Amino acid sequence: MAVRFLYWSLMLKRQIVLKKSLTASEIEKDLIELHGYLIGNEDLSLLLGFKTMSAFRQALCRKKIPIEIFTIENRRGKFALAKDVAEWLLEQKGNSQMT
Repeated sequence: MAVRFLYWSLMLKRQIVLKKSLTASEIEKDLIELHGYLIGNEDLSLLLGFKTMSAFRQALCRKKIPIEIFTIENRRGKFALAKDVAEWLLEQKGNSQMT
């Protein structure tokens, strides 16, 4: 819960607004500032739009995660690159404007 509050407070503080001219590299830069090059577990599930970690785990089991997810030896959890998440977010924005 604290992670979600921190995430949203940082997002509001930075006033990240999706506008037409926003590029994947700009989103990636913001994600790297907030999370680093690797995004894991709860932060990753929030960015991918899952309401709960259980929903994220279920999607992992069903192989329904839209980006490449990987593990790191001797580390708990699943990870994705900020670049992959940024590109996916921009794709989703484009898809929502088409419909």
